[in-house]
Amino acid sequence: KVDDDDDDADAKAGCKRAADSKATTKLEGAALLRAVLDYYYAEDLEQELRAFAVDRCASFDDEALRTGEFTLEHSRAHDDFKALFERKAERFIAAQGASVRAFYRAVASDMDRSTELYSGHTIAAVLNSAVKFENFYELMADARRGDFCWGMPLLQDMDTEEFLFDD
Repeated sequence: KVDDDDDDADAKAGCKRAADSKATTKLEGAALLRAVLDYYYAEDLEQELRAFAVDRCASFDDEALRTGEFTLEHSRAHDDFKALFERKAERFIAAQGASVRAFYRAVASDMDRSTELYSGHTIAAVLNSAVKFENFYELMADARRGDFCWGMPLLQDMDTEEFLFDD
């Protein structure tokens, strides 16, 4: 069973690592975007999501990926995963001294820097990919096989330097 009782402690620990600052420091703009993306790849978040996946992966098989026939159980697990992910992210953002609204504003105001890793464009694509059902299902099927791997690897076009996302 996933333990989410220590989310606040996880968020504060992630804040210290990701931003290299105290939990009372207020991050804004580019610094907030950097901290959130670093937290996305942080080990404590990965461990929590791994525990969720291992606990709930038994019904996720490759056959449903091939046929596209998913069950209500899969949909409910996806909803629970999104809720867990969003709760962790929101608590982390709050630990940065920022609101979720301020975070979304920072993302929206930074969409033009699509070739930079810590841009609003990159963060929006990474976070959207993290909660997309198809990606979730593959994550769970991988966990069932013992191959859990968190995080979307970023690919970059070497000629244009644009990050490539699976929309």
